[in-house]
Amino acid sequence: MSSVHKFFMLWAVFCFKMDDGNFQTTVNSSNRDESFNENFNYPADTPIHTNLTDMFLNDNVYFEIKLLSRTGFFLRIGPDGHVSGTTDCKDKYVRLTTFTFGPNLFVIHGLFSDLYLSMDRKGRISARNNTESTMLIENNFDILWREHHNDERSCFVSFQSYEQFRVSIKDSDMLNNPNRTQIVNRSRFLAIRKHGRTTSSDNPNINIEFLKLVR
Repeated sequence: MSSVHKFFMLWAVFCFKMDDGNFQTTVNSSNRDESFNENFNYPADTPIHTNLTDMFLNDNVYFEIKLLSRTGFFLRIGPDGHVSGTTDCKDKYVRLTTFTFGPNLFVIHGLFSDLYLSMDRKGRISARNNTESTMLIENNFDILWREHHNDERSCFVSFQSYEQFRVSIKDSDMLNNPNRTQIVNRSRFLAIRKHGRTTSSDNPNINIEFLKLVR
């Protein structure tokens, strides 16, 4: 392990201590069901929302998380819809909730901003309100995510957008068809780069890896 990664891990442990041990990491998605806490009660400062979120909160089908990027930033969903990375683990806008809709399909919701993490068809990251009465419709594909593990033994996870990205590439048979193109679907992942800038990436790298701290 490089000195940079060692420093990152030590810094992450410090963040755990700052949260008084209320958050813990998860290793892989097979333990997802064990992460639900039916007796969980939010602190008094937790906002109460009167939208689709309430249905999930009332049914306890949720859990609270913080996402710590391997680049050293917590994912922050601001009240204005701006998504960024911050090193302030006490920022209330880094507190997130997730709701699952089936095997490895969920949304990432800002607990205090009441907005949903979104990636559009161009790979742009933002957060928005949900005005639909149900999640599993095409209008909401941009706020649906899947959890991805490059290595089952690793505590780092990546978040893959459910939205399909259609990319035009040149066909391999260019000699016979020089103008022919092929449409392919390409996966995109949430990434936090240097200086806390959020973006999308279709290549496995350190920017798309996160520690998921579960309350």
